[in-house]
This record gives sequence, C-alpha cells and structure tokens, in this order.
Amino acid sequence: MLTSHIRTIFSAAFTLAALTSATAQHPLSQGVFNANVSPPTLDHILTIELHLAPESKPIPVPSGIRIVQSILSGTVVGPGLNATIIGGGAFNEGNMTLEFPEINYFGSTDDGEPFFITQMGIGPPGNLISRVTMDIGGKYARFASSFIISVITLHADHVTATAEAWNATASTN
Repeated sequence: MLTSHIRTIFSAAFTLAALTSATAQHPLSQGVFNANVSPPTLDHILTIELHLAPESKPIPVPSGIRIVQSILSGTVVGPGLNATIIGGGAFNEGNMTLEFPEINYFGSTDDGEPFFITQMGIGPPGNLISRVTMDIGGKYARFASSFIISVITLHADHVTATAEAWNATASTN
C-alpha cells in the first residue's frame, strides 16, 4: 500500500515537472503575443427591458443563495429588431461578492417571428456582464449567429432590469 502511494507521488511529481517545462516554453507564458491582433469591434444592437415579478425568498445553495423571479413582460429594441417579451424566468445565484445570472425569456417580433433568448453572466452585484444567445429565424437569423454581450442593470425597485447589448466582431487589420 505504501509503495502505491510512493508511485503516485513520483508520478505526480514527474507530471508536474513535464507540465512546468512545457508551459515555460509556451510563448504566452513569456508575455509574447501577436501585437497585430486588434480587440473586437463592439456595435450596440439591442436594448432589452424586463419587467419582473417580486423576488422569491432566497434559496440556500453551496455558493450562497439563489433568487428566482418570473419575467412578466418586456421589450427588445434595436436596429432591425423590435420585439415584445411575453414571459420567462430570471435565476440569479451568488453571494455578497459575485453573482451568476441566468435569464431566459421568449416572445415575438413586431411582425410575428417567435424568439427565445438566454443571457448567462457573471459579475459583482450591480455590475453584471452576460452573453446573449438568441433562437430566432427568418429575416432575424443574423442575430442567432451573432456573438452578443450585454451589461445588465437591475433597477432599485428590483422588478425592472435593463440590458444594453453589443455585437462583438473580430477586427480586421
């Protein structure tokens, strides 16, 4: 039994030594990066407003608490997309220093195209950033293939939230 533990320790030590050597040779570990790469371009494409039911009683979870709120209604407004939100749910897990919101809602555009949106994010309370994914078709299909990020603001009343959203595209040099 002791021999087995000694083998495990030596195996772990050799693996660690190999990884350390490989990492030391990787260009990023030495501060080298491609200076010709530009940051992504952000184009504001949506303003999302959500009207929420009152917060649930906090539910204890291993990382802190979870708050659940029904989404009663809302709007999605932007160039080329105007829509009405008819329902969904907001699930926020976190503690006093970090939150992990997951927001799902659905509705239809002003010309009747159905959609489903998911926002998943992270951040300190009151300063949340999220990835927005859309299931939508027809003339709005470009939104489904976009990389959309947003900043979420929960208003002081705790029943209204706004998300400003940007499409991120790789810059070309």
